[in-house]
Amino acid sequence: MHAGELRQHLGSLQQQINGLNGVIQGLQGGAAGFGALKADVDKVISEQEKAKALLQQPRYIEDIPGPRMPYTYVVNVPFTAADTASQTDSVTIAADGPFVVTSMTAFWRPTDSASAFVNQWLPITRLPFRVGGVVPATLEADVAFLQLPEFSLKLTTGGSGRFWQSDWLGGPLFDQTRGDRPWYTGIAGWIERTNTLSVEVRPEIAIPANNTGEVWVYFHGYQILIPINLAEQFGWSI
Repeated sequence: MHAGELRQHLGSLQQQINGLNGVIQGLQGGAAGFGALKADVDKVISEQEKAKALLQQPRYIEDIPGPRMPYTYVVNVPFTAADTASQTDSVTIAADGPFVVTSMTAFWRPTDSASAFVNQWLPITRLPFRVGGVVPATLEADVAFLQLPEFSLKLTTGGSGRFWQSDWLGGPLFDQTRGDRPWYTGIAGWIERTNTLSVEVRPEIAIPANNTGEVWVYFHGYQILIPINLAEQFGWSI
């Protein structure tokens, strides 16, 4: 029920209460029917209180009071050359308040001294090299292409073990190297205070030789600096 409908409903309930109170006053001189009428009044008043509570309940994250602090949580998942198994890392949300995620980015950073790109930030997908103007005949000989892995990600929130997706998310969802792809989050996501945000990273191909490194995933957003749980504020059970 929208706020306008709730207010209209409250007005109707108040009219009922006023009318019933008038009838009660007329019946107070005699006991006949007074008890049943009083019960009707109490029921209407109860509905009125519930409607008032719903009207005061926030509908959007923006309705929640409290200062906002810009923040970025960082998850770091290491891999070594020839790895094919997925690895997981997580971060715990501070007790200051819930964290609202507005966007996410991910990068691959080689740490092996033998890598041509040691300590440099690279995409977690080979897609930019496939569509970035590299001549197909020379693609497989391209050093950068050969040293770049291909990853998919899976995101889990809180102690509930709920995923933010139905299946693995391909690396291109997080790639901004061409500047024409949206960051992954359709809407602002949120994680309750003290809950965890986990990232499982799966290599879609074996990590290339001399390419030990780390997948860095950044969750950009803001911390609401009041010790509340958003689910409770919205009256949800998750």
